[in-house]
Amino acid sequence: MAAVGVGWSRLQIDHVAAPASVQGGGRAVRSRLGFLLAAMLGVYVGVEMGIGGWLTKYMVSERNVTLTYASNALSLYWMGLAAGRLALSTLSHRVGETALLLGLTLVSALALPAGLLAPAPWLAVLCFALTGLGFSGIFPVVIALGGRHHPHDIAGITSVMITGAGIGGIVVPWAMSAIADADRKS
Repeated sequence: MAAVGVGWSRLQIDHVAAPASVQGGGRAVRSRLGFLLAAMLGVYVGVEMGIGGWLTKYMVSERNVTLTYASNALSLYWMGLAAGRLALSTLSHRVGETALLLGLTLVSALALPAGLLAPAPWLAVLCFALTGLGFSGIFPVVIALGGRHHPHDIAGITSVMITGAGIGGIVVPWAMSAIADADRKS
């Protein structure tokens, strides 16, 4: 996701709005920006869902905590996402979208491996909650960026981005499971 963020910061974007007569037109569907944002949402949704799917099992099997403790860890992860989105409704008016997107990506990119490497279960739970907080604004900011840069084809750009999110939600959790199974067999 960090690589996609760097790609975003280097992308030259044409800010010229299309005339009313060009409404739709399919330009967003063929844009590099559309594919970049779709890829970012694919990675984001896939990782978000993957963590949501394995965190409880990970905490029980790898951290030797009770199922209740592990379920609380998962709840705190989702709470980080929800609370962050609520806080971002105010913060997004003070911080630019690009800076917000890169900052959130950095928080989640640091917090997730920290949770996996944390020496104590409570510290892992804190890191996973921070991962959720870091994830919180990625989806809404990416959708807003797509709409702002393709105001002439909001339906087209949103369709491309949501398709990327759906593909990520299918592929990334499957890949995470395949990797975990391969690791267990070796």
